[in-house]
Amino acid sequence: MKTLDISTVEIAGIDHSDAPDYSDAYVNYAEWDDGIALTESELEYLNNDFSDGIYECIQDAARESLMWKAESAMDDKISEYVEQKQYERSGKQ
Repeated sequence: MKTLDISTVEIAGIDHSDAPDYSDAYVNYAEWDDGIALTESELEYLNNDFSDGIYECIQDAARESLMWKAESAMDDKISEYVEQKQYERSGKQ
């Protein structure tokens, strides 16, 4: 019997304005434990018949997405700060 390799599950359609429902989110890719990708019909079955388990994956993906956005925004702010300080330093020399 094949089992789903949860580490390969990819979620698409995450819209944070729809939180916490994420009604448009779905699994768009996953692999079995033997490395074979699920077919379109298997993905459809997974999304439709295992929605409770999929919802947990969607919640995890949404949290990761928000964390990535926050980290990215922080990186941007730090870069802006460093560039500003370098500019200020070069203007004083």
